[in-house]
Amino acid sequence: MAKKWGQHFLVKAKYAQKLLKLAQITPDDRILEIGSGRGFLTTCLLQIASQVVCVEIDPKLCLLLRENYAKHQHWRLIESNVLNLPKEQWERLFPAPYKIVSNLPYQISSPLFFKLFEMRHLFQSITFMVQKEWAKRVCACVKEGKNYGALSVIADFGFVRTYSSEVPPAAFLPPPRVDSALIKLIPKPS
Repeated sequence: MAKKWGQHFLVKAKYAQKLLKLAQITPDDRILEIGSGRGFLTTCLLQIASQVVCVEIDPKLCLLLRENYAKHQHWRLIESNVLNLPKEQWERLFPAPYKIVSNLPYQISSPLFFKLFEMRHLFQSITFMVQKEWAKRVCACVKEGKNYGALSVIADFGFVRTYSSEVPPAAFLPPPRVDSALIKLIPKPS
């Protein structure tokens, strides 16, 4: 595990199941998982979805993922920084729309959000486990005071937003110093 990537691996099945339930995964779904880590969520996704493409930046974790999933015919790995993937690659992953499901590395939440915002026509839904404070800002309405800001306005313009349940630090290894939350974004028509 490399500290530079801020990895906190989900280890509690209860919260993986909550994430899958919020994402409403079906056997027909094509899923992009960002930051697959050790594959805890990947395993859950492969039990339901028709196809799963994982994006992972850590070379050591990519080796582990290949060992565990290379023989799975509905799985594919992209070893890359998701922020560096060109728009054309996003468009070629699957026929649109597809779903994104991720225990998202906290430090890429905002830059990735703005990248996804520009390509939202590709996605059926985006379901994230993210830092609680960031989740509240994305899903905030005007009456929510300090959480409401530019991120909230942009998110409201592009998505129907759902703030779901909170996730304690104990659900991860190593535990982060902050709480997490589940959110779902459904793209609005342009």
